Amino acid sequence: MYGGGAILEGQVTEGSEELAVEYFTKAATAGNTDAMFELALAYYSGHGVAKDRGEAVKWHERAALAGHTSAMTFYGNSLMSNGRREEGLLWLEKAATAGNAIGMYWLGFDCLSPHDAPRDPDKGIEWLTLAATQSADVPASTRAQALLGHVYDWGQGHRARLSGGSGLV
Repeated sequence: MYGGGAILEGQVTEGSEELAVEYFTKAATAGNTDAMFELALAYYSGHGVAKDRGEAVKWHERAALAGHTSAMTFYGNSLMSNGRREEGLLWLEKAATAGNAIGMYWLGFDCLSPHDAPRDPDKGIEWLTLAATQSADVPASTRAQALLGHVYDWGQGHRARLSGGSGLV
């Protein structure tokens, strides 16, 4: 999606974001969830297609409904940024309980963040700790590790660490 070359039928081809979108669209409309997710990212960023956040959300929702856990996190975050926090949190929790480290990270972050709903630092630390151990997703796990470092540095992690956690997943 982001340039470079690719091997297609034994031939190295130049990168074409527009052609990528064409194939993602074909596969997405046929039900391929990875293609739905990639198409949503293309619309979100404007790579190969005009930037259209509404179209991005539509494809993230379709992929999320079909079980794509990364799409669940994107869709959940988009709902939260548009004032639909509770619904967004449900999608993040679906992704997190399915093993998605980014969903775990964002749930932990939300539990620690100030907003209208009550904060739950213990639950936040548990989600972040779980995300930090996900070796299959190094960027998400290291992001969670860094945030946990701040939490403990600020003194918010002591109570949760002593309690041993409640086993979220």
